[in-house]
Amino acid sequence: MIKSFLQYFFLSIFRIKFFNSVFSMIKDLNYYKKIKTEKYFLYFLVTNWITDFRAKTFFTKEPDTLLWIKKMKSNKVFWDIGANVGIYSIYAAKVHKNIKVYSFEPSVTNLNILVKNVNKNKLCEKITIITNPVSKKTAFGNFNLNSFEEGSANSSFDAKKSSKLYYTTNSLNSKILKKIYKIQYPDYVKIDVDGNEYEIVFDLLSVFNSIESILIEVNKNKREIAKLMAKKGYFLESRGINTDNLVWRKKLT
Repeated sequence: MIKSFLQYFFLSIFRIKFFNSVFSMIKDLNYYKKIKTEKYFLYFLVTNWITDFRAKTFFTKEPDTLLWIKKMKSNKVFWDIGANVGIYSIYAAKVHKNIKVYSFEPSVTNLNILVKNVNKNKLCEKITIITNPVSKKTAFGNFNLNSFEEGSANSSFDAKKSSKLYYTTNSLNSKILKKIYKIQYPDYVKIDVDGNEYEIVFDLLSVFNSIESILIEVNKNKREIAKLMAKKGYFLESRGINTDNLVWRKKLT
Protein backbone atom coordinates (compact mmCIF):
# COMPACT_ATOMS: atom_id res chain seq x y z
CA MET A 1 0.00 0.00 0.00
CA ILE A 2 2.88 2.35 0.87
CA LYS A 3 4.52 1.50 -2.45
CA SER A 4 1.32 2.30 -4.36
CA PHE A 5 0.96 5.56 -2.48
CA LEU A 6 4.54 6.59 -3.29
CA GLN A 7 4.05 5.70 -6.96
CA TYR A 8 0.87 7.78 -7.08
CA PHE A 9 2.59 10.62 -5.21
CA PHE A 10 5.59 10.84 -7.54
CA LEU A 11 3.39 10.37 -10.62
CA SER A 12 1.22 13.27 -9.46
CA ILE A 13 4.28 15.48 -8.99
CA PHE A 14 5.50 14.55 -12.47
CA ARG A 15 2.13 15.40 -13.99
CA ILE A 16 2.00 18.75 -12.21
CA LYS A 17 5.53 19.64 -13.35
CA PHE A 18 4.77 18.51 -16.90
CA PHE A 19 1.57 20.52 -17.26
CA ASN A 20 3.15 23.54 -15.57
CA SER A 21 5.97 23.35 -18.10
CA VAL A 22 3.53 23.09 -21.00
CA PHE A 23 1.46 25.95 -19.61
CA SER A 24 4.58 28.12 -19.28
CA MET A 25 5.50 27.40 -22.89
CA ILE A 26 2.01 28.28 -24.07
CA LYS A 27 1.93 31.40 -21.90
CA ASP A 28 5.28 32.60 -23.28
CA LEU A 29 4.18 32.01 -26.88
CA ASN A 30 3.36 35.64 -27.40
CA TYR A 31 6.09 37.38 -29.36
CA TYR A 32 6.73 39.00 -32.74
CA LYS A 33 8.60 36.98 -35.32
CA LYS A 34 10.93 39.17 -37.37
CA ILE A 35 11.05 38.43 -41.10
CA LYS A 36 13.54 40.00 -43.47
CA THR A 37 12.29 40.69 -47.00
CA GLU A 38 14.14 42.36 -49.88
CA LYS A 39 14.46 45.74 -48.18
CA TYR A 40 12.26 45.64 -45.13
CA PHE A 41 11.66 43.82 -41.88
CA LEU A 42 8.16 42.55 -41.17
CA TYR A 43 6.83 41.64 -37.73
CA PHE A 44 4.09 39.07 -37.13
CA LEU A 45 2.64 38.23 -33.74
CA VAL A 46 2.94 34.57 -32.75
CA THR A 47 0.38 33.36 -30.21
CA ASN A 48 -0.15 29.72 -31.16
CA TRP A 49 0.95 27.06 -33.66
CA ILE A 50 -1.21 28.57 -36.45
CA THR A 51 0.19 32.09 -36.26
CA ASP A 52 3.66 30.57 -35.87
CA PHE A 53 3.07 28.51 -39.04
CA ARG A 54 1.89 31.58 -40.98
CA ALA A 55 5.03 33.50 -40.03
CA LYS A 56 7.40 30.58 -40.66
CA THR A 57 5.95 29.83 -44.11
CA PHE A 58 5.79 33.45 -45.23
CA PHE A 59 8.05 32.82 -48.24
CA THR A 60 6.99 29.25 -49.05
CA LYS A 61 3.22 28.95 -48.52
CA GLU A 62 2.09 31.24 -51.35
CA PRO A 63 5.13 32.52 -53.28
CA ASP A 64 2.81 33.34 -56.20
CA THR A 65 0.86 35.77 -54.00
CA LEU A 66 4.06 37.51 -52.91
CA LEU A 67 5.17 37.82 -56.54
CA TRP A 68 1.76 39.19 -57.56
CA ILE A 69 1.94 41.82 -54.80
CA LYS A 70 5.52 42.71 -55.66
CA LYS A 71 4.48 43.46 -59.27
CA MET A 72 1.81 45.96 -58.21
CA LYS A 73 2.27 49.52 -59.40
CA SER A 74 2.66 52.53 -57.14
CA ASN A 75 -0.14 54.95 -56.26
CA LYS A 76 -2.72 52.17 -56.38
CA VAL A 77 -5.41 50.73 -54.10
CA PHE A 78 -5.33 47.14 -52.84
CA TRP A 79 -8.35 45.36 -51.36
CA ASP A 80 -7.41 42.31 -49.31
CA ILE A 81 -10.71 40.47 -48.85
CA GLY A 82 -10.15 37.76 -46.26
CA ALA A 83 -7.00 39.30 -44.79
CA ASN A 84 -6.73 36.87 -41.86
CA VAL A 85 -3.88 38.21 -39.65
CA GLY A 86 -2.64 40.61 -42.33
CA ILE A 87 0.34 38.79 -43.83
CA TYR A 88 -0.26 40.03 -47.39
CA SER A 89 -1.77 43.39 -46.48
CA ILE A 90 1.35 44.25 -44.52
CA TYR A 91 3.69 42.99 -47.22
CA ALA A 92 1.93 45.13 -49.85
CA ALA A 93 2.00 48.21 -47.63
CA LYS A 94 5.72 47.75 -46.94
CA VAL A 95 6.86 46.93 -50.47
CA HIS A 96 5.00 49.83 -52.08
CA LYS A 97 5.41 53.25 -50.51
CA ASN A 98 2.44 54.84 -52.25
CA ILE A 99 -0.31 52.27 -51.90
CA LYS A 100 -3.56 52.26 -49.94
CA VAL A 101 -4.63 48.93 -48.45
CA TYR A 102 -8.10 47.93 -47.25
CA SER A 103 -8.02 44.76 -45.14
CA PHE A 104 -11.39 43.03 -44.90
CA GLU A 105 -11.50 40.55 -41.99
CA PRO A 106 -14.71 39.71 -40.09
CA SER A 107 -13.29 36.98 -37.81
CA VAL A 108 -13.13 38.27 -34.23
CA THR A 109 -10.27 35.88 -33.44
CA ASN A 110 -8.13 37.08 -36.35
CA LEU A 111 -8.95 40.76 -35.90
CA ASN A 112 -7.07 40.86 -32.61
CA ILE A 113 -3.84 39.71 -34.29
CA LEU A 114 -4.44 41.75 -37.45
CA VAL A 115 -4.72 45.01 -35.50
CA LYS A 116 -1.58 44.24 -33.48
CA ASN A 117 0.39 43.32 -36.60
CA VAL A 118 -0.62 46.53 -38.37
CA ASN A 119 0.40 48.60 -35.34
CA LYS A 120 3.69 46.76 -34.82
CA ASN A 121 4.66 47.37 -38.45
CA LYS A 122 3.63 51.05 -38.11
CA LEU A 123 1.14 50.89 -40.97
CA CYS A 124 -2.00 52.36 -39.41
CA GLU A 125 -2.00 55.24 -41.91
CA LYS A 126 -1.71 52.93 -44.93
CA ILE A 127 -3.99 50.05 -43.91
CA THR A 128 -7.68 50.48 -43.17
CA ILE A 129 -9.36 47.51 -41.50
CA ILE A 130 -12.98 46.73 -42.40
CA THR A 131 -14.61 44.24 -40.05
CA ASN A 132 -17.67 43.38 -42.14
CA PRO A 133 -17.81 40.51 -44.61
CA VAL A 134 -18.22 41.43 -48.27
CA SER A 135 -21.21 39.94 -50.06
CA LYS A 136 -23.52 40.63 -52.99
CA LYS A 137 -26.14 41.93 -50.54
CA THR A 138 -26.08 44.19 -47.52
CA ALA A 139 -27.89 42.01 -45.01
CA PHE A 140 -27.68 40.17 -41.73
CA GLY A 141 -26.33 36.64 -41.84
CA ASN A 142 -24.20 34.12 -40.01
CA PHE A 143 -20.44 34.36 -39.99
CA ASN A 144 -19.32 30.78 -39.52
CA LEU A 145 -16.07 30.24 -37.65
CA ASN A 146 -14.00 27.15 -38.23
CA SER A 147 -12.22 27.65 -34.91
CA PHE A 148 -11.70 30.14 -32.10
CA GLU A 149 -7.93 29.80 -32.51
CA GLU A 150 -6.19 32.95 -33.71
CA GLY A 151 -4.99 32.75 -37.30
CA SER A 152 -7.40 30.00 -38.26
CA ALA A 153 -8.92 29.81 -41.76
CA ASN A 154 -11.95 28.22 -43.45
CA SER A 155 -14.45 30.67 -41.98
CA SER A 156 -17.18 32.08 -44.19
CA PHE A 157 -20.23 34.32 -44.33
CA ASP A 158 -23.47 32.61 -45.28
CA ALA A 159 -26.98 33.89 -44.66
CA LYS A 160 -28.44 30.36 -44.63
CA LYS A 161 -25.89 27.95 -43.17
CA SER A 162 -24.46 27.99 -39.69
CA SER A 163 -21.69 26.02 -37.99
CA LYS A 164 -21.31 25.19 -34.31
CA LEU A 165 -19.29 28.38 -33.95
CA TYR A 166 -20.95 31.42 -35.47
CA TYR A 167 -22.32 34.86 -34.82
CA THR A 168 -24.78 37.06 -36.68
CA THR A 169 -23.37 40.14 -38.36
CA ASN A 170 -24.08 42.35 -41.34
CA SER A 171 -22.40 42.16 -44.71
CA LEU A 172 -21.56 45.05 -47.04
CA ASN A 173 -21.76 45.08 -50.81
CA SER A 174 -19.85 47.21 -53.30
CA LYS A 175 -22.67 49.71 -53.84
CA ILE A 176 -22.77 50.56 -50.14
CA LEU A 177 -18.98 50.76 -49.91
CA LYS A 178 -18.93 53.11 -52.88
CA LYS A 179 -21.98 55.28 -52.10
CA ILE A 180 -22.01 55.57 -48.31
CA TYR A 181 -18.42 54.92 -47.27
CA LYS A 182 -16.97 56.54 -50.40
CA ILE A 183 -14.20 53.96 -50.35
CA GLN A 184 -11.28 54.29 -52.75
CA TYR A 185 -11.86 52.15 -55.83
CA PRO A 186 -9.71 49.01 -56.00
CA ASP A 187 -6.96 48.49 -58.57
CA TYR A 188 -5.94 45.12 -57.13
CA VAL A 189 -8.09 42.63 -55.22
CA LYS A 190 -7.20 39.45 -53.36
CA ILE A 191 -10.12 37.20 -52.43
CA ASP A 192 -9.62 34.40 -49.92
CA VAL A 193 -12.98 33.78 -48.27
CA ASP A 194 -13.48 30.00 -48.31
CA GLY A 195 -16.89 29.80 -49.87
CA ASN A 196 -18.61 32.71 -51.57
CA GLU A 197 -15.90 33.81 -54.00
CA TYR A 198 -18.26 33.93 -56.99
CA GLU A 199 -20.78 36.20 -55.25
CA ILE A 200 -18.05 38.63 -54.21
CA VAL A 201 -16.43 38.77 -57.66
CA PHE A 202 -19.82 39.24 -59.33
CA ASP A 203 -20.65 42.08 -56.94
CA LEU A 204 -17.26 43.81 -57.35
CA LEU A 205 -17.27 43.69 -61.14
CA SER A 206 -20.85 44.97 -61.26
CA VAL A 207 -19.81 48.20 -59.53
CA PHE A 208 -16.10 48.81 -60.14
CA ASN A 209 -14.42 48.92 -63.55
CA SER A 210 -11.09 50.07 -62.10
CA ILE A 211 -9.79 46.62 -61.11
CA GLU A 212 -6.63 45.75 -63.03
CA SER A 213 -5.92 42.37 -61.47
CA ILE A 214 -7.74 39.93 -59.18
CA LEU A 215 -6.19 37.04 -57.27
CA ILE A 216 -8.81 34.50 -56.20
CA GLU A 217 -8.34 31.38 -54.11
CA VAL A 218 -11.04 29.34 -55.83
CA ASN A 219 -12.71 26.74 -53.63
CA LYS A 220 -15.76 26.11 -55.78
CA ASN A 221 -17.64 27.44 -58.84
CA LYS A 222 -14.43 27.45 -60.91
CA ARG A 223 -16.30 27.28 -64.22
CA GLU A 224 -18.77 29.99 -63.24
CA ILE A 225 -15.94 32.28 -62.13
CA ALA A 226 -14.01 31.65 -65.36
CA LYS A 227 -17.08 32.49 -67.47
CA LEU A 228 -17.75 35.64 -65.45
CA MET A 229 -14.16 36.85 -65.71
CA ALA A 230 -14.08 36.28 -69.46
CA LYS A 231 -17.40 38.08 -69.86
CA LYS A 232 -16.07 41.06 -67.93
CA GLY A 233 -12.93 41.28 -70.07
CA TYR A 234 -10.35 39.44 -67.95
CA PHE A 235 -7.93 36.70 -68.94
CA LEU A 236 -6.27 34.07 -66.76
CA GLU A 237 -2.73 35.34 -66.26
CA SER A 238 -1.33 32.69 -63.92
CA ARG A 239 -2.06 29.79 -61.60
CA GLY A 240 -0.78 29.36 -58.07
CA ILE A 241 2.15 27.18 -57.08
CA ASN A 242 0.64 24.26 -55.14
CA THR A 243 -2.40 26.41 -54.36
CA ASP A 244 -5.85 27.07 -55.80
CA ASN A 245 -4.93 30.69 -56.53
CA LEU A 246 -5.89 32.08 -59.91
CA VAL A 247 -4.74 35.51 -61.10
CA TRP A 248 -6.98 37.29 -63.57
CA ARG A 249 -5.91 40.44 -65.39
CA LYS A 250 -8.03 42.91 -67.32
CA LYS A 251 -7.46 42.94 -71.06
CA LEU A 252 -6.02 46.12 -72.50
CA THR A 253 -8.43 48.01 -74.73
